[in-house]
Amino acid sequence: MPRSLKILLIVLAAFSLLYAVYWFAAAYVIERQIKTEIAKQQRADRSLTLGKIDVSGFPLRFNVYLHEIEFSDQGDGLTFVSDGPLKIKVPSYAPWNFEVKTGGEHNLFMDGPSGEQTFRIEGAIKFHGQIGFDQRVKEFFLDASDLRVHNEEIGMTRIGQLELALFPEETVTGSRFELRAGPLSLPATLNPGLGSVVEALSVDGIVTPFIPKNLNRGHLKVWAAEEGSVLLEAFKMTWGEIDLSANGKIFFDDKMLPVAAMDLSVDGHKQALKLFADRGLIPPTKAAVLKFSLAAFTKPKEDGSGQRFLFIPLSLKDLLLKVGPLTLKLPSKIANKLRGLQ
Repeated sequence: MPRSLKILLIVLAAFSLLYAVYWFAAAYVIERQIKTEIAKQQRADRSLTLGKIDVSGFPLRFNVYLHEIEFSDQGDGLTFVSDGPLKIKVPSYAPWNFEVKTGGEHNLFMDGPSGEQTFRIEGAIKFHGQIGFDQRVKEFFLDASDLRVHNEEIGMTRIGQLELALFPEETVTGSRFELRAGPLSLPATLNPGLGSVVEALSVDGIVTPFIPKNLNRGHLKVWAAEEGSVLLEAFKMTWGEIDLSANGKIFFDDKMLPVAAMDLSVDGHKQALKLFADRGLIPPTKAAVLKFSLAAFTKPKEDGSGQRFLFIPLSLKDLLLKVGPLTLKLPSKIANKLRGLQ
């Protein structure tokens, strides 16, 4: 055997041995990082447990699977149980200093309170995303089908399809978000006369800067101090006779109270008022008064049909909601929640 070939074989053998040592050492570091992060999440009122961590893919990749994930937060009353293994994609070139890319498909079972009521969410979910070195959420994609939201008093709402995309926006240091949902089948208790199905719901906008990894009070204050804002470019909903759209901007003031300025457009408000009256939700006389009063906030459609749509400016400041010329106080439960961000 030529000497050069022997040297080459020795080098390859040494490299293979070193790479094998590297791979298993990196797998150990990945597992230790995950356990360290889980330990950081533990508090007196919050727990996160993990049944097992599997790292495979030798020699070309690191496939990390997390089994039997359970999360409980007594403060928020939330619990999450993963019905299947959660896969984390890790770049092979630098597993000890990486941007987390998660992905998986499993069923979601989550219970949480809203006021004094409890909701249970079930459904098949696929998601993946990316968290940067600065612990900001850079990308997140979610695709869910046949979601079911249960509540003993309200009933069950079924969401046929839900798609959420959050990805970097080139023009700003932040993320663009896109939400598509529908159809939404509502229980009878949530039907004000517009029908039991919300045909379509969509939201488009920009969050700047990037969303913090943990949306707790401290991180939210830092985000707000960096001129954090949510630009709502387009909100659209089709529900029975109603076609609703809105756009505007939301941010926080020096007191960490939300400030918003939005424009709301409604097509079909006359038909909706009639349906509300027919259903007994508002007296017929009041529906007629509202129809007359809202006429001052209508504009002609641009299609030349001669029909008009409702256009109302909305604003929120110091926990006071202005709807056109009217000033309303937010419900005490919502106001107290918002004060808690201070």
